[in-house]
Amino acid sequence: MTRFCNPANTDHAIDSVRVAIAANEAEELELGAMSPGVPVFVELPSLPIGVHKMQVRARVGAPVSEDMLGELELVVREPRPWAPGVISQGPLIAEIDPATPTLEQLWEGRVEVEVHGPTGRLISCTVGLFEKGRDRPTISKSLPPLKLPITPSAWAGHFEKHFRAAREVQNAYDMARACELEFRAEDLGAFEVRCEREFTPLRWAVQRSGNGQTVTLLDDSGSADLIEVGRIPFEAPDREERLEPTLVAKPLEVPVTGGMYFARRAEFIAAVVVPPAGRTLADLSCNPQVADRTRSPDGALRVLRFINLWAKARLTGNLFSWSRRREVLHALTRHLFFIFGGDSWERAEQSSIRLGADGLRQLQRAVSTRQVEAGLAESLTVECPALAQLPSEERIGRLASLARKFLHLPPRVHIVTRNTSVTLVRRQAQGSPDDPDWLCEFALRLASDPASALPWAGPSLTAAVKRLFDMPVLARAARFLVLAVDRHAEARPGVAGRPYAGWEWR
Repeated sequence: MTRFCNPANTDHAIDSVRVAIAANEAEELELGAMSPGVPVFVELPSLPIGVHKMQVRARVGAPVSEDMLGELELVVREPRPWAPGVISQGPLIAEIDPATPTLEQLWEGRVEVEVHGPTGRLISCTVGLFEKGRDRPTISKSLPPLKLPITPSAWAGHFEKHFRAAREVQNAYDMARACELEFRAEDLGAFEVRCEREFTPLRWAVQRSGNGQTVTLLDDSGSADLIEVGRIPFEAPDREERLEPTLVAKPLEVPVTGGMYFARRAEFIAAVVVPPAGRTLADLSCNPQVADRTRSPDGALRVLRFINLWAKARLTGNLFSWSRRREVLHALTRHLFFIFGGDSWERAEQSSIRLGADGLRQLQRAVSTRQVEAGLAESLTVECPALAQLPSEERIGRLASLARKFLHLPPRVHIVTRNTSVTLVRRQAQGSPDDPDWLCEFALRLASDPASALPWAGPSLTAAVKRLFDMPVLARAARFLVLAVDRHAEARPGVAGRPYAGWEWR
Protein backbone atom coordinates (compact mmCIF):
# COMPACT_ATOMS: atom_id res chain seq x y z
CA MET A 1 0.00 0.00 0.00
CA THR A 2 1.40 3.39 -1.03
CA ARG A 3 0.28 6.98 -0.75
CA PHE A 4 1.31 9.60 -3.34
CA CYS A 5 1.59 13.36 -3.08
CA ASN A 6 1.94 14.75 -6.62
CA PRO A 7 2.38 18.40 -7.68
CA ALA A 8 0.11 19.82 -10.40
CA ASN A 9 1.26 22.85 -12.38
CA THR A 10 0.09 24.74 -15.49
CA ASP A 11 1.54 27.38 -17.83
CA HIS A 12 -1.79 29.18 -18.41
CA ALA A 13 -4.98 29.93 -16.48
CA ILE A 14 -7.46 27.05 -16.12
CA ASP A 15 -11.04 27.47 -14.91
CA SER A 16 -11.53 23.98 -13.53
CA VAL A 17 -9.50 20.82 -12.90
CA ARG A 18 -10.83 17.44 -11.81
CA VAL A 19 -8.70 14.42 -10.86
CA ALA A 20 -9.74 10.76 -10.55
CA ILE A 21 -8.23 7.27 -10.55
CA ALA A 22 -9.42 5.45 -13.68
CA ALA A 23 -10.61 2.46 -11.63
CA ASN A 24 -12.79 4.69 -9.47
CA GLU A 25 -14.04 7.55 -11.64
CA ALA A 26 -17.05 8.02 -9.38
CA GLU A 27 -14.80 9.67 -6.79
CA GLU A 28 -13.43 12.78 -8.46
CA LEU A 29 -11.42 15.51 -6.78
CA GLU A 30 -12.41 19.04 -7.84
CA LEU A 31 -9.40 21.40 -7.71
CA GLY A 32 -11.19 24.50 -9.01
CA ALA A 33 -9.40 27.23 -10.93
CA MET A 34 -5.60 27.20 -11.25
CA SER A 35 -3.27 30.13 -11.87
CA PRO A 36 -0.25 29.71 -14.15
CA GLY A 37 3.03 28.84 -12.42
CA VAL A 38 1.41 28.09 -9.04
CA PRO A 39 1.80 24.41 -8.02
CA VAL A 40 -1.07 22.55 -6.34
CA PHE A 41 -0.29 19.31 -4.48
CA VAL A 42 -2.69 16.39 -4.81
CA GLU A 43 -2.54 13.56 -2.26
CA LEU A 44 -3.91 10.30 -3.63
CA PRO A 45 -5.33 7.45 -1.54
CA SER A 46 -3.32 4.36 -0.68
CA LEU A 47 -2.88 2.21 -3.79
CA PRO A 48 -2.05 -1.49 -4.04
CA ILE A 49 1.01 -2.76 -5.92
CA GLY A 50 0.50 -2.55 -9.68
CA VAL A 51 -0.14 -0.05 -12.49
CA HIS A 52 -2.77 2.69 -12.04
CA LYS A 53 -4.00 5.48 -14.32
CA MET A 54 -4.87 8.93 -13.00
CA GLN A 55 -7.21 10.94 -15.23
CA VAL A 56 -7.02 14.75 -15.25
CA ARG A 57 -9.84 16.81 -16.82
CA ALA A 58 -9.17 20.51 -17.39
CA ARG A 59 -11.68 23.15 -18.62
CA VAL A 60 -10.83 26.53 -20.07
CA GLY A 61 -13.34 29.24 -21.09
CA ALA A 62 -17.14 29.02 -21.12
CA PRO A 63 -18.96 26.15 -19.42
CA VAL A 64 -20.04 24.84 -22.81
CA SER A 65 -16.45 24.19 -23.91
CA GLU A 66 -15.23 20.59 -24.00
CA ASP A 67 -12.98 19.16 -21.32
CA MET A 68 -9.32 18.47 -22.07
CA LEU A 69 -8.49 14.94 -20.90
CA GLY A 70 -5.07 13.70 -19.88
CA GLU A 71 -3.79 10.54 -18.16
CA LEU A 72 -0.85 9.87 -15.85
CA GLU A 73 0.39 6.32 -15.36
CA LEU A 74 1.42 5.43 -11.79
CA VAL A 75 3.45 2.32 -10.97
CA VAL A 76 3.45 1.03 -7.38
CA ARG A 77 6.38 -1.39 -6.96
CA GLU A 78 7.38 -3.83 -4.27
CA PRO A 79 9.39 -2.16 -1.46
CA ARG A 80 13.11 -2.23 -2.21
CA PRO A 81 15.30 -3.25 0.70
CA TRP A 82 17.83 -0.61 1.68
CA ALA A 83 21.51 -1.50 1.34
CA PRO A 84 24.46 0.45 2.79
CA GLY A 85 26.01 2.79 0.25
CA VAL A 86 22.97 2.67 -2.09
CA ILE A 87 20.94 5.85 -2.49
CA SER A 88 17.26 5.21 -1.96
CA GLN A 89 14.97 6.24 -4.80
CA GLY A 90 11.88 6.26 -2.60
CA PRO A 91 10.52 8.88 -0.21
CA LEU A 92 12.64 7.49 2.64
CA ILE A 93 16.36 8.31 2.39
CA ALA A 94 18.78 6.85 4.92
CA GLU A 95 22.42 7.83 5.32
CA ILE A 96 24.62 5.62 7.51
CA ASP A 97 28.21 6.61 8.26
CA PRO A 98 30.25 4.44 8.11
CA ALA A 99 28.30 2.54 5.46
CA THR A 100 29.10 -0.87 6.97
CA PRO A 101 29.39 -0.19 10.69
CA THR A 102 30.73 -2.69 13.20
CA LEU A 103 29.02 -3.64 16.42
CA GLU A 104 31.73 -1.82 18.40
CA GLN A 105 31.25 1.38 16.39
CA LEU A 106 27.50 1.28 16.97
CA TRP A 107 27.87 0.63 20.68
CA GLU A 108 30.44 3.37 21.21
CA GLY A 109 28.41 6.03 19.39
CA ARG A 110 30.68 6.21 16.32
CA VAL A 111 27.89 5.49 13.82
CA GLU A 112 25.87 8.41 12.45
CA VAL A 113 22.30 7.60 11.39
CA GLU A 114 20.45 10.24 9.39
CA VAL A 115 17.00 9.63 7.87
CA HIS A 116 15.09 12.00 5.60
CA GLY A 117 11.47 11.84 4.49
CA PRO A 118 8.19 13.77 4.69
CA THR A 119 8.45 16.06 7.71
CA GLY A 120 6.49 14.88 10.71
CA ARG A 121 5.96 11.30 9.56
CA LEU A 122 6.87 8.65 12.13
CA ILE A 123 9.56 6.01 11.83
CA SER A 124 10.06 3.18 14.32
CA CYS A 125 13.08 1.01 15.00
CA THR A 126 13.47 -2.49 16.41
CA VAL A 127 16.93 -3.42 17.69
CA GLY A 128 18.11 -6.98 18.34
CA LEU A 129 21.35 -8.53 19.59
CA PHE A 130 22.38 -11.92 18.16
CA GLU A 131 24.86 -14.44 19.53
CA LYS A 132 27.08 -16.50 17.25
CA GLY A 133 25.23 -19.23 15.37
CA ARG A 134 21.75 -18.13 16.50
CA ASP A 135 18.97 -16.98 14.19
CA ARG A 136 16.84 -15.53 16.99
CA PRO A 137 17.97 -12.45 18.89
CA THR A 138 19.16 -12.84 22.46
CA ILE A 139 17.29 -9.65 23.22
CA SER A 140 15.05 -7.45 21.09
CA LYS A 141 13.52 -4.06 21.87
CA SER A 142 11.13 -1.84 19.93
CA LEU A 143 12.14 1.77 20.40
CA PRO A 144 9.56 4.57 20.59
CA PRO A 145 8.89 6.12 17.15
CA LEU A 146 10.73 9.24 16.02
CA LYS A 147 9.51 12.03 13.74
CA LEU A 148 11.20 12.58 10.41
CA PRO A 149 13.70 13.95 9.64
CA ILE A 150 16.14 12.28 12.07
CA THR A 151 19.49 13.95 12.72
CA PRO A 152 22.60 12.02 13.87
CA SER A 153 22.47 13.64 17.32
CA ALA A 154 18.74 12.84 17.71
CA TRP A 155 19.36 9.20 16.81
CA ALA A 156 22.39 8.94 19.12
CA GLY A 157 20.38 10.18 22.10
CA HIS A 158 17.39 7.99 21.23
CA PHE A 159 19.52 4.83 20.90
CA GLU A 160 21.33 5.61 24.14
CA LYS A 161 18.18 6.27 26.17
CA HIS A 162 15.92 3.50 24.92
CA PHE A 163 18.35 0.67 24.15
CA ARG A 164 21.96 0.99 25.21
CA ALA A 165 21.14 2.20 28.75
CA ALA A 166 18.93 -0.84 29.52
CA ARG A 167 20.61 -3.20 32.01
CA GLU A 168 19.43 -6.35 30.21
CA VAL A 169 20.90 -5.01 26.98
CA GLN A 170 24.24 -4.31 28.64
CA ASN A 171 24.34 -7.87 30.00
CA ALA A 172 23.64 -9.33 26.53
CA TYR A 173 26.12 -7.14 24.63
CA ASP A 174 29.36 -8.87 25.63
CA MET A 175 28.31 -12.23 24.16
CA ALA A 176 26.64 -10.73 21.08
CA ARG A 177 28.23 -11.14 17.65
CA ALA A 178 25.86 -8.89 15.73
CA CYS A 179 23.19 -6.23 16.11
CA GLU A 180 20.32 -5.67 13.69
CA LEU A 181 18.39 -2.41 13.42
CA GLU A 182 15.12 -2.55 11.49
CA PHE A 183 13.61 0.81 10.59
CA ARG A 184 9.97 1.04 9.40
CA ALA A 185 8.08 4.13 8.29
CA GLU A 186 4.72 2.57 7.32
CA ASP A 187 4.02 3.12 3.61
CA LEU A 188 7.19 5.19 3.13
CA GLY A 189 9.37 2.09 3.25
CA ALA A 190 11.75 0.17 5.48
CA PHE A 191 15.45 -0.64 5.71
CA GLU A 192 17.78 -2.69 7.89
CA VAL A 193 21.29 -2.14 9.22
CA ARG A 194 23.36 -5.09 10.45
CA CYS A 195 26.44 -4.45 12.57
CA GLU A 196 28.84 -7.38 12.96
CA ARG A 197 31.45 -7.58 15.68
CA GLU A 198 34.95 -6.98 14.37
CA PHE A 199 36.95 -10.15 13.84
CA THR A 200 40.17 -10.12 15.80
CA PRO A 201 42.68 -12.94 16.32
CA LEU A 202 42.72 -12.09 20.02
CA ARG A 203 39.62 -11.09 21.95
CA TRP A 204 38.69 -10.68 25.60
CA ALA A 205 35.38 -12.14 26.78
CA VAL A 206 33.94 -10.53 29.91
CA GLN A 207 31.44 -12.46 32.02
CA ARG A 208 29.67 -11.75 35.28
CA SER A 209 29.79 -14.34 38.04
CA GLY A 210 27.64 -13.44 41.04
CA ASN A 211 28.75 -10.01 42.20
CA GLY A 212 32.11 -10.30 40.46
CA GLN A 213 33.52 -10.45 36.93
CA THR A 214 35.93 -12.62 34.99
CA VAL A 215 37.85 -12.07 31.76
CA THR A 216 38.96 -14.78 29.35
CA LEU A 217 41.43 -14.26 26.53
CA LEU A 218 40.32 -16.06 23.35
CA ASP A 219 43.01 -16.79 20.75
CA ASP A 220 41.67 -17.58 17.26
CA SER A 221 44.91 -16.82 15.43
CA GLY A 222 46.36 -20.33 15.46
CA SER A 223 49.78 -18.79 16.09
CA ALA A 224 52.30 -20.27 18.50
CA ASP A 225 53.98 -16.91 19.15
CA LEU A 226 54.10 -15.72 22.74
CA ILE A 227 51.44 -13.33 23.96
CA GLU A 228 52.18 -10.48 26.35
CA VAL A 229 49.25 -10.11 28.76
CA GLY A 230 48.65 -7.38 31.32
CA ARG A 231 46.28 -5.14 33.23
CA ILE A 232 46.31 -1.36 33.64
CA PRO A 233 44.41 0.04 36.64
CA PHE A 234 42.13 3.06 36.26
CA GLU A 235 43.91 4.84 39.10
CA ALA A 236 47.30 4.59 37.33
CA PRO A 237 46.45 4.58 33.60
CA ASP A 238 50.10 4.55 32.49
CA ARG A 239 51.24 1.61 34.64
CA GLU A 240 51.19 -1.88 33.14
CA GLU A 241 50.85 -4.85 35.47
CA ARG A 242 52.11 -7.95 33.66
CA LEU A 243 50.15 -11.22 33.90
CA GLU A 244 51.17 -14.77 33.06
CA PRO A 245 50.62 -15.55 29.35
CA THR A 246 49.52 -19.05 30.39
CA LEU A 247 46.19 -17.45 31.34
CA VAL A 248 45.00 -17.70 27.71
CA ALA A 249 41.56 -19.39 27.55
CA LYS A 250 41.34 -19.50 31.36
CA PRO A 251 38.87 -17.26 33.25
CA LEU A 252 40.65 -14.64 35.31
CA GLU A 253 38.94 -12.98 38.23
CA VAL A 254 38.77 -9.20 37.94
CA PRO A 255 39.39 -7.00 41.01
CA VAL A 256 36.44 -5.00 42.31
CA THR A 257 38.03 -1.86 40.90
CA GLY A 258 38.10 -3.24 37.32
CA GLY A 259 40.68 -1.97 34.85
CA MET A 260 41.86 -2.40 31.27
CA TYR A 261 43.14 -5.81 30.21
CA PHE A 262 45.40 -6.06 27.17
CA ALA A 263 47.05 -8.80 25.15
CA ARG A 264 49.91 -8.00 22.79
CA ARG A 265 51.34 -10.24 20.08
CA ALA A 266 53.88 -8.60 17.76
CA GLU A 267 52.15 -5.43 16.49
CA PHE A 268 48.61 -6.55 17.32
CA ILE A 269 46.95 -5.48 20.59
CA ALA A 270 43.56 -6.53 21.95
CA ALA A 271 42.26 -4.62 24.97
CA VAL A 272 39.01 -4.33 26.89
CA VAL A 273 37.85 -1.87 29.55
CA VAL A 274 36.23 -3.75 32.43
CA PRO A 275 34.18 -1.43 34.68
CA PRO A 276 34.27 -1.60 38.48
CA ALA A 277 31.93 -4.11 40.09
CA GLY A 278 31.74 -2.43 43.49
CA ARG A 279 28.50 -1.53 45.21
CA THR A 280 29.61 1.47 47.29
CA LEU A 281 30.51 5.01 46.18
CA ALA A 282 34.07 4.36 47.33
CA ASP A 283 34.29 1.37 44.97
CA LEU A 284 32.96 3.40 42.05
CA SER A 285 35.03 6.53 42.62
CA CYS A 286 38.17 7.02 40.53
CA ASN A 287 40.93 9.62 40.40
CA PRO A 288 43.38 8.65 37.62
CA GLN A 289 46.91 9.92 38.25
CA VAL A 290 49.97 9.70 36.00
CA ALA A 291 53.04 9.01 38.11
CA ASP A 292 55.73 10.03 35.61
CA ARG A 293 56.08 13.84 35.87
CA THR A 294 58.88 14.13 33.31
CA ARG A 295 58.32 17.05 30.92
CA SER A 296 59.92 16.22 27.58
CA PRO A 297 58.89 15.35 24.01
CA ASP A 298 59.65 11.69 24.78
CA GLY A 299 57.38 11.90 27.83
CA ALA A 300 54.60 13.31 25.65
CA LEU A 301 55.02 10.49 23.12
CA ARG A 302 54.83 7.94 25.94
CA VAL A 303 51.54 9.43 27.19
CA LEU A 304 50.20 9.41 23.63
CA ARG A 305 50.91 5.69 23.35
CA PHE A 306 48.82 5.03 26.45
CA ILE A 307 46.06 7.34 25.18
CA ASN A 308 45.97 5.37 21.94
CA LEU A 309 45.74 2.06 23.85
CA TRP A 310 42.88 3.26 26.06
CA ALA A 311 41.02 4.86 23.16
CA LYS A 312 41.11 1.69 21.04
CA ALA A 313 40.18 -0.67 23.87
CA ARG A 314 36.84 -2.41 23.48
CA LEU A 315 34.03 -1.43 25.82
CA THR A 316 31.79 -3.90 27.62
CA GLY A 317 28.01 -3.56 27.79
CA ASN A 318 28.14 -1.80 31.15
CA LEU A 319 27.86 1.99 30.80
CA PHE A 320 30.51 2.41 33.51
CA SER A 321 32.95 1.01 30.95
CA TRP A 322 32.42 4.07 28.73
CA SER A 323 32.38 6.63 31.55
CA ARG A 324 35.49 5.19 33.21
CA ARG A 325 37.45 5.21 29.96
CA ARG A 326 36.35 8.81 29.39
CA GLU A 327 37.69 9.79 32.83
CA VAL A 328 41.00 8.10 32.05
CA LEU A 329 41.31 9.79 28.64
CA HIS A 330 40.56 13.16 30.22
CA ALA A 331 43.24 12.58 32.87
CA LEU A 332 45.85 11.48 30.32
CA THR A 333 45.04 14.45 28.05
CA ARG A 334 45.36 16.86 30.98
CA HIS A 335 48.73 15.31 31.79
CA LEU A 336 49.79 15.62 28.14
CA PHE A 337 49.14 19.36 28.28
CA PHE A 338 50.91 19.60 31.61
CA ILE A 339 53.93 18.36 29.65
CA PHE A 340 53.38 21.04 27.00
CA GLY A 341 52.09 23.84 29.22
CA GLY A 342 53.79 23.42 32.59
CA ASP A 343 52.73 23.40 36.26
CA SER A 344 50.83 26.70 36.22
CA TRP A 345 48.70 25.52 33.31
CA GLU A 346 47.98 22.21 35.06
CA ARG A 347 46.83 24.02 38.21
CA ALA A 348 44.61 26.37 36.17
CA GLU A 349 43.02 23.49 34.27
CA GLN A 350 42.31 21.54 37.44
CA SER A 351 40.71 24.63 39.00
CA SER A 352 38.61 25.28 35.89
CA ILE A 353 36.80 21.95 36.39
CA ARG A 354 35.35 23.23 39.68
CA LEU A 355 34.89 26.92 38.91
CA GLY A 356 32.80 26.92 35.72
CA ALA A 357 32.87 30.31 33.96
CA ASP A 358 35.38 31.68 36.47
CA GLY A 359 37.57 28.70 35.65
CA LEU A 360 37.59 29.62 31.96
CA ARG A 361 38.74 33.15 32.80
CA GLN A 362 41.49 31.66 34.92
CA LEU A 363 42.48 29.42 32.02
CA GLN A 364 42.52 32.43 29.70
CA ARG A 365 44.99 34.21 31.96
CA ALA A 366 47.13 31.06 32.16
CA VAL A 367 47.67 30.89 28.39
CA SER A 368 50.36 33.56 28.74
CA THR A 369 51.29 36.40 31.10
CA ARG A 370 52.99 38.34 28.31
CA GLN A 371 50.81 41.19 27.10
CA VAL A 372 51.12 40.49 23.37
CA GLU A 373 50.64 36.72 23.68
CA ALA A 374 47.72 37.18 26.09
CA GLY A 375 45.82 38.83 23.24
CA LEU A 376 45.54 35.40 21.60
CA ALA A 377 43.49 33.98 24.49
CA GLU A 378 41.45 37.18 24.77
CA SER A 379 40.49 36.99 21.09
CA LEU A 380 39.56 33.31 21.43
CA THR A 381 37.37 34.13 24.44
CA VAL A 382 35.49 36.83 22.55
CA GLU A 383 35.02 34.68 19.45
CA CYS A 384 34.30 31.38 21.24
CA PRO A 385 30.44 31.56 21.06
CA ALA A 386 30.68 31.94 17.28
CA LEU A 387 33.50 29.40 16.92
CA ALA A 388 31.46 26.84 18.88
CA GLN A 389 28.88 26.86 16.07
CA LEU A 390 31.47 26.05 13.38
CA PRO A 391 32.85 22.65 12.36
CA SER A 392 36.17 21.67 13.88
CA GLU A 393 37.96 22.18 10.57
CA GLU A 394 36.88 25.82 10.30
CA ARG A 395 38.36 26.66 13.71
CA ILE A 396 41.82 25.70 12.50
CA GLY A 397 42.17 28.65 10.16
CA ARG A 398 41.07 31.11 12.83
CA LEU A 399 43.52 29.78 15.42
CA ALA A 400 46.32 29.87 12.83
CA SER A 401 45.43 33.47 11.89
CA LEU A 402 45.49 34.59 15.53
CA ALA A 403 48.73 32.67 16.15
CA ARG A 404 50.40 34.53 13.27
CA LYS A 405 49.22 37.83 14.70
CA PHE A 406 50.03 37.34 18.39
CA LEU A 407 52.79 34.70 18.33
CA HIS A 408 54.46 36.05 15.18
CA LEU A 409 54.31 32.75 13.34
CA PRO A 410 55.62 33.16 9.80
CA PRO A 411 53.23 33.15 6.83
CA ARG A 412 52.89 30.05 4.70
CA VAL A 413 55.74 30.62 2.19
CA HIS A 414 58.43 28.47 0.60
CA ILE A 415 61.41 29.13 -1.65
CA VAL A 416 60.93 28.82 -5.40
CA THR A 417 63.82 29.25 -7.88
CA ARG A 418 63.13 31.12 -11.12
CA ASN A 419 66.07 31.12 -13.53
CA THR A 420 69.00 32.51 -11.53
CA SER A 421 66.94 34.53 -9.05
CA VAL A 422 65.33 33.25 -5.88
CA THR A 423 61.77 34.39 -5.19
CA LEU A 424 60.06 33.96 -1.83
CA VAL A 425 56.62 32.50 -2.52
CA ARG A 426 56.12 30.12 0.41
CA ARG A 427 58.56 29.26 3.17
CA GLN A 428 56.90 26.20 4.71
CA ALA A 429 55.67 23.18 2.80
CA GLN A 430 52.06 22.45 3.56
CA GLY A 431 51.32 19.24 5.46
CA SER A 432 54.28 19.36 7.83
CA PRO A 433 54.99 20.63 11.37
CA ASP A 434 56.63 23.72 9.81
CA ASP A 435 53.28 24.77 8.36
CA PRO A 436 51.38 26.94 10.92
CA ASP A 437 47.96 25.68 9.78
CA TRP A 438 49.10 22.06 10.00
CA LEU A 439 50.61 22.63 13.44
CA CYS A 440 47.43 24.35 14.70
CA GLU A 441 45.30 21.44 13.54
CA PHE A 442 47.68 19.03 15.23
CA ALA A 443 47.46 21.03 18.47
CA LEU A 444 43.64 21.11 18.34
CA ARG A 445 43.47 17.37 17.63
CA LEU A 446 45.78 16.65 20.55
CA ALA A 447 43.70 18.87 22.83
CA SER A 448 40.31 17.44 21.83
CA ASP A 449 40.83 13.85 20.66
CA PRO A 450 44.51 12.96 20.95
CA ALA A 451 44.01 9.39 19.72
CA SER A 452 42.94 10.80 16.34
CA ALA A 453 46.14 12.87 16.11
CA LEU A 454 48.44 9.84 15.90
CA PRO A 455 47.26 8.40 12.56
CA TRP A 456 46.62 11.92 11.25
CA ALA A 457 50.20 13.08 11.91
CA GLY A 458 51.68 9.80 10.65
CA PRO A 459 55.48 9.88 10.27
CA SER A 460 55.54 13.55 11.31
CA LEU A 461 54.32 12.74 14.85
CA THR A 462 57.68 12.93 16.62
CA ALA A 463 58.69 16.18 14.89
CA ALA A 464 55.24 17.70 15.56
CA VAL A 465 55.39 16.86 19.27
CA LYS A 466 58.88 18.37 19.50
CA ARG A 467 57.75 21.56 17.74
CA LEU A 468 54.67 21.97 19.91
CA PHE A 469 56.76 21.32 23.02
CA ASP A 470 58.91 24.28 21.96
CA MET A 471 55.78 26.46 21.52
CA PRO A 472 53.93 26.11 24.86
CA VAL A 473 51.73 29.20 24.27
CA LEU A 474 50.25 27.66 21.12
CA ALA A 475 49.66 24.36 22.95
CA ARG A 476 47.91 26.15 25.83
CA ALA A 477 45.83 28.28 23.41
CA ALA A 478 44.63 25.17 21.54
CA ARG A 479 43.73 23.43 24.79
CA PHE A 480 41.91 26.55 26.01
CA LEU A 481 39.85 26.72 22.81
CA VAL A 482 38.89 23.04 23.12
CA LEU A 483 37.75 23.43 26.73
CA ALA A 484 35.89 26.67 25.99
CA VAL A 485 34.00 25.12 23.04
CA ASP A 486 33.24 22.08 25.20
CA ARG A 487 31.57 24.37 27.77
CA HIS A 488 29.52 26.13 25.07
CA ALA A 489 28.54 22.90 23.30
CA GLU A 490 27.80 20.62 26.26
CA ALA A 491 24.18 21.83 26.48
CA ARG A 492 23.56 20.66 22.90
CA PRO A 493 23.13 16.98 22.00
CA GLY A 494 26.52 15.66 21.05
CA VAL A 495 27.92 12.52 19.56
CA ALA A 496 28.31 9.81 22.15
CA GLY A 497 31.86 8.64 22.75
CA ARG A 498 33.60 11.93 21.95
CA PRO A 499 36.03 13.05 24.67
CA TYR A 500 34.94 16.70 24.36
CA ALA A 501 31.66 18.14 23.10
CA GLY A 502 31.70 20.06 19.85
CA TRP A 503 34.83 18.41 18.46
CA GLU A 504 34.37 15.86 15.68
CA TRP A 505 37.22 15.16 13.30
CA ARG A 506 37.13 13.57 9.88
